[in-house]
Order: sequence, then structure tokens, then C-alpha cells
Amino acid sequence: MKVAKKLGGLTMAPFEPADASAVQAVFNGTADEDQQRRAMRWLLEGACRIHETSFSPDNDRMTIFHEGQRFVGKQIAEMLRTDVRGLLASLQTRSEV
Repeated sequence: MKVAKKLGGLTMAPFEPADASAVQAVFNGTADEDQQRRAMRWLLEGACRIHETSFSPDNDRMTIFHEGQRFVGKQIAEMLRTDVRGLLASLQTRSEV
């Protein structure tokens, strides 16, 4: 069963107790592989809403707020896709010049 708590006058993204447990385990450094995936999925898809539209037809400030949420998620998603070895090689090449 999902819950949606209030936070600072806004409603948090819905989450299940297992989502909260997974996020806590990641933060504490004790998460297993499934908890790590679950926490990242809730963060990106729930809290950051990366697969949803930012547009709020009745409130342009909420549109801006939602776009901020998505921007955080998009940055995290980009880091997940980053070729770290290629990036390190590129940085090494630059430092040698």
C-alpha cells in the first residue's frame, strides 16, 4: 500500500514502506542489490518524475517546480549512463596536453 506524506505544504511522491526502507538502507550503506535498484527507481521515477510532464495547467509556478524535480532526476540518470572509463581517459588526455 502506497502512502503520500505531506512535506512543507506539498505532497511527497507516493511510496511504499519498502521504498522508504530501501532509501534508508542506501543512505546507511547497508542496501542489498534489490534495495539499491528500488531506491534509485523511486528517486528517479517517483520523487523526480523523470517520465512525467512538468506542465501544470493551473499553476505556472508548479510547472517550474516540477521541472526542477525533473532536472535533478535527469542529472542522476545521465550519471548512470556515463561511460566513466571513457571520461577518465578523456580527462587524462587533457591533462597530458
